[in-house]
Parts: sequence; C-alpha cells; structure tokens
Amino acid sequence: MYRTSIRGFSLIELLVIIAIIGLLASAILSELEDARGAARDAQRLSDLRVVQSATLMYRNEHDHYPRQSDGANGVLSETAGLDAMLAPYLQTIPTDPLQNVGTDFYYYYDGEANCTNDGVTETVAVLLARNVEERGGNADELCESWGGEGGAGQPGAFHIHSWRIR
Repeated sequence: MYRTSIRGFSLIELLVIIAIIGLLASAILSELEDARGAARDAQRLSDLRVVQSATLMYRNEHDHYPRQSDGANGVLSETAGLDAMLAPYLQTIPTDPLQNVGTDFYYYYDGEANCTNDGVTETVAVLLARNVEERGGNADELCESWGGEGGAGQPGAFHIHSWRIR
C-alpha cells in the first residue's frame, strides 16, 4: 500500500489567512478615508480663504461688508444675494467638496452674528464652514458664546474670520 502525501493548506488555515487579509485591508481603507477627510478639510479652508478675500474686496469697494439687510446671509451657492455680491470677485462660487448642498456640510455667511467675550457682545460678520471632518471646530476660540443663524458657534463649524461691523 502506497501512502501519498498531499501537500497544501487545510480549510482552517485558509480561513485564518483570509481573516488576516481582511483585517489588514479594513485598516488600510480606514486610514485612506481619514486622509480623504483631511484633504476635503484642506479644500474647505482654501475655499473659505478665497471667499474671505472676495469679501474683503467687496468691503474695500463698498465701504461695508455684505449686510444681512441686503440679503447676504445664507449658504454660499444657495443665496442669490450673497452670490451676486461676491460674483465680481470670484471666478466661481465654491461648494463643499462633498457637494451635499443642503445637508450637514456647507459654507455659510452670517452678516449679523452676536459674539460675546467677557460679557461684551459685538455684532460681527462671520464666514464659516459648517462641519469639518478631521480638523474640528474653532468657535470657542473666537467667542465665548454666539448668537446668530447658520451654525455660527456650533461645535463642528470652522470659522475662518469674523469682522466687527458695529
């Protein structure tokens, strides 16, 4: 009687190898998604700086920032008033990299937000990205408390700049 040995992996060994490969793939994909979120946040900050420059050019030409009373408040690319005011200074009106306008991610301009520090409340114009993925918000760095609309002062909002208007 001849005994032949068959070489190869058992079913259990194959399942262990497949499980290890699956764990490694999920770890790599998770890191890749974090990198994509950081890249989208970098694009958001870049977009906000462009809009900030346009807002400053508007102020230089009109001697005031875009005002709420003129229809400036709202989500960029959804607010005809603000878009029209900034159009001469921008090639295109930026939208969030996720392009989910009307959801949790958007750019917002509030022409009359209330910013309170040390018990003193000032009325400011603020430009913000509502929700960022990796960087985190900075509302508490600018004001102890906020009053306004559009997410100013919310934990996930990143405020690029605020200007005292009164």
